[in-house]
Parts: sequence; structure tokens; C-alpha cells
Amino acid sequence: MLVCIILAQMATAQTSSFTAAKVDAGQECNWPFNAVATNPADNKVYAFWRKGAGAGATYKLIRWDNPGWTTLSTFTTANGTSSSVKVPDFGDAADKVSLAIDKTGRFHVVFKGIALSTVNDGVWYGTSADGVNWSFQPVDILPASAANESLYDAVIEIDKQNQPTRRLPVQYHSHTPDLPASVLPANRG
Repeated sequence: MLVCIILAQMATAQTSSFTAAKVDAGQECNWPFNAVATNPADNKVYAFWRKGAGAGATYKLIRWDNPGWTTLSTFTTANGTSSSVKVPDFGDAADKVSLAIDKTGRFHVVFKGIALSTVNDGVWYGTSADGVNWSFQPVDILPASAANESLYDAVIEIDKQNQPTRRLPVQYHSHTPDLPASVLPANRG
């Protein structure tokens, strides 16, 4: 079965307007999750998406360059083989992704998966000034003792000071993390 991934978005910037464009084709069900945002620094449309699932998932940051998409960077799980860029302690991709771009053009992403260290849910944050070179850190990882607990998918936004902040639907089943303000301040209000 051939699976086609299509992102549809009408950007506010005239130079990046589009209605639909094929991103990739895959075999079988590869659970393509994506997020789209317009970069205020260059008025171009960017998408962050996950192809595949589990340890073999690949995350891509792509840019719309009419008439098609350009891949800026890829990364994978700590043991994945689809990219040389690996996220530490990230063992298994799960569910949705979120992308935000601040006023300076810096990319911010969050995604959920399974931590190798605890074999439990975790949320990771990645940032890149250029869309190519990334730094990653865990935002919240449930401890190994957290049986039958899970984290919901993370959503990221940028505040007026260009700082990333999470918002609902990030909720916790009987677990409240200690999040240092310098990492990713939580906004559960």
C-alpha cells in the first residue's frame, strides 16, 4: 500500500502561499504526524514531521520552496539508523509533534516518546537557530516506578520574550514534573 503525506496550509506571507504539496511517499502505515508554522524572520512556511514509529522513526524539518519542499534537517531516536543526529535517551517515537518559531527565526520543537533510561513516557525539547544544527534535552520523563502513568502530547508556543512555553493539552496522570524555568517553563493555566 502506498501512503502519501500531504501538508496543506495557507501561509500569510505571499511568497510562501500554497494549498497542498506532496511531502513524501512511504510503504504501509507510517503514522505521519506534522506541525506547520510560518517563520516571522523570513516569511517562509516550515513543517516539522515524523515519519514512521517506534525506534525507527525519523523527524524532519522541511521548508516550502515553491514548487516543493526542501529538507533542512533530520534526526532520530538514540538507537535509530535513519539519521546521524540522535536524541539522547529517546528510545521510541510516539504520537504528535509540535513546532514553534520565534521572532528571531529560532526553531522550537517538542515531541513525545519512550525514554531508554526508564522505559516510560517522556517529552523532549529541541531548538535550532538555523534549522540544521539542533540541541535536545528531556523536559519530563516519568520515573521507572510510574506504572500505568502516561504523559499527553506536548504543545509548544513562544511567549512575547521569545521563550518557549508548553500549553494544554499537556496534562499528567498523577505526575507533576519539576521543570526548571531555564529549560521550558510549564504553563498549565
